[in-house]
Amino acid sequence: NARVQFNVLYARYEEALQDAAEMDEHIKKPMGTMLVADHCHTYSLILIALLRSGKGRWRYMAIIRRNQRKMRKWARACPENFKHRYDLVAAELAALRGRFREALKLYRAAIDGAHENSFVSVETMACERLAHVYLSENQRPEAGLYLRRAYQRYLDWGATAKADDLRERYPDLLAADHNNGATAAHTHTASSESTPQTLDLS
Repeated sequence: NARVQFNVLYARYEEALQDAAEMDEHIKKPMGTMLVADHCHTYSLILIALLRSGKGRWRYMAIIRRNQRKMRKWARACPENFKHRYDLVAAELAALRGRFREALKLYRAAIDGAHENSFVSVETMACERLAHVYLSENQRPEAGLYLRRAYQRYLDWGATAKADDLRERYPDLLAADHNNGATAAHTHTASSESTPQTLDLS
């Protein structure tokens, strides 16, 4: 669902929740695994974000656990398609629970797995979220590194509006050693998993 993805990218989680919850009612019908996996992954990220902001309900954890059980099963069968998704949600849960070191390990695993298998959307979101976690720990140099990587990958993806949004919100971190940050981003041609137009909806 392009609207859900757009709202998640811009951290409009309450708006994304309604569409994702509705989708959850229909996803129980037979559908392609990738579609179900995309939904489970995105729905879990939405629910964790709401819990993180204090707007969520702890009953959301049951849904997240259900989604992760499914993702773990798919990741075992086809790790190149699903393990990075499982790792990103696991990283978000670890960060939510204050397990900083565990979260860092899982974010990096998600980033590396998504990068190696050309899932640019997951790589980019994981980079941005890891940057936010570093900022929450007042580790600005590390946050800047991953924000610059996210910025570069949004540009690679063609999501220029989102890249502009990062530049407006974090001008100091993106300005610092931008060229080196772009190099550190492991830049390569973005995959065709989605189109740039999808990301820049308004």
